[in-house]
This record gives sequence, structure tokens and C-alpha cells, in this order.
Amino acid sequence: MSWTLLVFSFLTLSEAFSQPLLESDQDGNELIENIMYHYREKDYARVVTLVDATLQSDVDANRARLYLIKADALYFLNDVQGSLDNYLLTVDALSEYSLDTVHLIESYSHTGFCYEYLGRYTEAIPYYHKSLEITRAAKDSVEITNQLSHLGVLYGHIGEYIKATDFFNEAYGIEIARKDTTGLGYELVNFGDLKAMIGDYQMAIEYYKEGLAIKKTRAGNHNTRALRLGKLSKAYLQVDEIDSAEKYSRLALKEAAVLRDSLSLAKFWITQTRILTSKGLYDQALELGQLCHNYFLEASEGEYQVLSAYALVEIYMSTGDFDKADALLSEGLELASRNQLLEDMSLIYQKKSELYEQMGKKGLALDFLRKHQMIDDSVKRVDKQRAIFVVDQEHKERQQRQQIELLQARDQVMHLQLEERRQNIIVLSMLVIAILLISIAVYVAIQKRNQLKNRLLSSQINELRLQIKGIVEGSTDEMGITQERINETIEEPLSEREFEILSLALTDLSNTEISEKTFVSVNTVKYHLKNIYDKLGVSNRKEAMQFALKSTKP
Repeated sequence: MSWTLLVFSFLTLSEAFSQPLLESDQDGNELIENIMYHYREKDYARVVTLVDATLQSDVDANRARLYLIKADALYFLNDVQGSLDNYLLTVDALSEYSLDTVHLIESYSHTGFCYEYLGRYTEAIPYYHKSLEITRAAKDSVEITNQLSHLGVLYGHIGEYIKATDFFNEAYGIEIARKDTTGLGYELVNFGDLKAMIGDYQMAIEYYKEGLAIKKTRAGNHNTRALRLGKLSKAYLQVDEIDSAEKYSRLALKEAAVLRDSLSLAKFWITQTRILTSKGLYDQALELGQLCHNYFLEASEGEYQVLSAYALVEIYMSTGDFDKADALLSEGLELASRNQLLEDMSLIYQKKSELYEQMGKKGLALDFLRKHQMIDDSVKRVDKQRAIFVVDQEHKERQQRQQIELLQARDQVMHLQLEERRQNIIVLSMLVIAILLISIAVYVAIQKRNQLKNRLLSSQINELRLQIKGIVEGSTDEMGITQERINETIEEPLSEREFEILSLALTDLSNTEISEKTFVSVNTVKYHLKNIYDKLGVSNRKEAMQFALKSTKP
């Protein structure tokens, strides 16, 4: 998962905020510059304090921008609910205060992300749709794929798998066209999530592994690797491969601890608790299970309160502590009902039935079994959509196979036609010796001419190969592109820094990767690219590449 909220510093930091300003006698812009200095220094508590003071004292300040900065800071302080509250204030303030396109996209997509992070999927969807609308208008392919990916995940969570697939496929197609390995890694994980949602855990494991392998760094997302490891662990647990589940669970916990991401850490504890229970390590499982359940109770995380309670129930039922199991199931049922988590409600009713059966309470067991079946009827509507999704995928695969077979048949027909023509030529050549001799002479002449053409073509191909090699390996030297040659063809020469940025842009590097290599912010990269395009008289990377290659010609 490209991804907007997970890289707050991606667009909000600027190198212009490199020196602190005095807090006295400042106008609105200077106040924001001072706040952003502390943001860059990662002093997020100070950022929140300064924003609150500015909101109280300066009525003319851009309140939408201030709420957005505060929301970003609160997220990094692990206060996701507080972050969401301030993103909502940002959106509300947009009717009175304007924001540029970048911050406007952030306002909606970050709001959606917080809802998504808290498990409130239905509430997240409208905000991502609004953000997608803005990014499409701005023609920002990176942000378009971010919003498409998030919408695919959300629709998958609520059981609309056909919509989810459509969003994922569109995002995947854009990433393929852009050759963005980071984005492709996100999309592979998204497909893994979708497979897990429809119960195909083996295929989900393959997607998660491929997603981990394609981009092992945390570029673009400060906890991507931790999340992918956690997903892989859960998938292995579902197929009862406990050793593999434990291996990846430990790796996920380690990553989350290093990143100090307490919410992700607590989510991984649920999986670890279930692993310990499956291994019969009940004391360790109980200690960890109570720890994560208490965390989600304090954080008011509805879905994860239910999941953590269910993990504890498995322990209590395994150890014969039926009263505690019953109390937790009742607690989980209340939370699932309040949050309209139908599948969780069905699962709890079924577990209650099993519990009362073990306790010898046949009547109650039967009552909860009936409730489970009633809820299950509603859940089956989601299962129907899952079945439609599977059938649709199989239909597409059949179509692909049919197309391959058709192409093979056409190739065979063409081969037979060519063979027939060859036979006709042989017969004709036997009857007309003179024509054959002339044909041979002409053929020899043509061959000699073709050899000359082939040599010329080979020389041109070798030259192109060197240029292609330079593009693939990220070397403008291989392409013959130099600062001197380019500056000879333009009125205003490129600076050393601008040529460095241009050289990286002509390779397969994204703006984020360029910023990492040159140790500047992404906004600075975009600023340099704009100046470069103006000097070259082009509007995008493709035209810049054409200009650069043209400048290499003698």
C-alpha cells in the first residue's frame, strides 16, 4: 500500500523551513514556518502546542492548514483518534479557507486513512472517493494509485469483491505502466488481502511473499514491512502452519517495536496470542492476550476489541475456565453488534453454542446455534458476492486460454500457407530453369544488399542498446547525455544540481527515490523538475528524455 497518509513528511516538509524563526511579531505565514521547523525536527508535541496557541490567538491564520499540520503531528504521536478529529476539522474548514492541491488531497485521503486504520471502513470510503476525484483532475498518477488501492481494500473489507478487484486492477495497470516497483509491491499485497478475504489463504501467502520480496525497504511507508509480515503470519495461522506463522509474527513484532508503532504492535499481539494458544502455551498466551485486549479497550478499537476478546476466549475454553470465556463472548457480542460486524457476530454465536455444549447447557447451546444460523444467512449474501468474484476470475482465465489457443491456431494456418507457397515455388523453379537462374542472381544481389543493411542496422542497434542500458542501469553517461551537450542546446544552462536531478529522473526512479538519493525533500525535487522542464521547453519526463537523447546526436 502507495500511500498517502503513511508518508505525512512526503509532501508537508519543505527545505524552506530549515531555520527557526522568532515567535514574536510574526504574521500567519511566519507562524506556520516556525511550526513546520519543529515538525521537521520531529518535535511533534511542540507542533501541537504551537498550533493550538496559533488557533487561539490568530483569527486570520489559515485554520484548515493548521488543523492539517496538527493532525499529521498527532498521528506520529500515535493518537490516531485525535488525528482523525483534526482531519475532520480540516475538511470542515475548507469552505472558509483554501488549500493547494497537494494539501487538499491530503485532507480527504488522510481522513479516510484514519477511519480505515480504526476499522471504520464504511466511513472511510467517501473521503477516498473525494480524494480520487481531486487526483484524477490533477492527473497525478502516483496519488491516483494510492486512492485506488485504499478503495480496493475498503470494498474488500465490506464484501464488495467485484468493486475491490476493479480498483486493484486499475491501480496495478498504472503501476505497470509507470514501472514503479514500490507501487507494484503495494498492489501485490492488496491482491493478497483480497484472496484472504475470500478464504484463499494459500494464494494470499504467495502474494504477500512476492510483495515482501519486490520491495524490501520501507520506502514510502514507515511500517509497510511490519504490516506485510503481520499479514503473512495471519495467513499461515489460517492454514495451520504454526511454525511459519510464528516466524513471521516475531519478525512483525520486531519491526513494529523498532518503529514504535503501538497500534500495529497490539494488532500483532492478537496473532501471537493465538499462536501461543495453538502450541498449548496457555500462561504466555493469557498474559499477552490480556495485554492487547486491555490496549484495545482503552483505545476504543471496536473490531480489534472483538478479535482480542475472541483470542482470550480460545484460551479460557482450552483451559476449562468457561465463566470467563462466557463473559468475554458476551462482551465481544455487544461490541460486534454496536459496530455491525456481522461475521464476528455469527462467529461469537457459534462459539457460544460450543461453550454451552461443553458446559452441558443444551438449551442455551441450541438457542445460540439458531442465532448463528440466522446471522449466517445474512453473511451468506457476502459469500454469494465472493462466489461471483471467483466465477468472474475463472471466466477471465478461460477467456485468456481461449485467446491463446486461437492465436496458436492462426499461427498454424499461417505456417501451412507458407509451406504451400514454398512448394509452388519449387515446382515453378523446376519448370523454368532460366527464371531460376535469374532468380538466383537476383537473390544473391539482394542478399548482399541485405547484408549491408544488416550491418548498418546492427551498428544502430548497438548504439540503441548502449542508450537502453544506460536507462535500465540508471546511467546517463551510458546514454551519452552530458551537462555540456544539453547546455549547448538551451538558452539558460542547467545548474549542477538541476543536471543531477534530471539524470536521476531519466532513470526508473520515482520522486521519492530521487529525494532519498539527493537528501532533499520531494517538494524540492518537484521544484527542480519544474525549473528543468521550463529550461528545456518540455512538460514531462518523456519529453525531457526525448530532448536529452536528441542533444546527444552529433
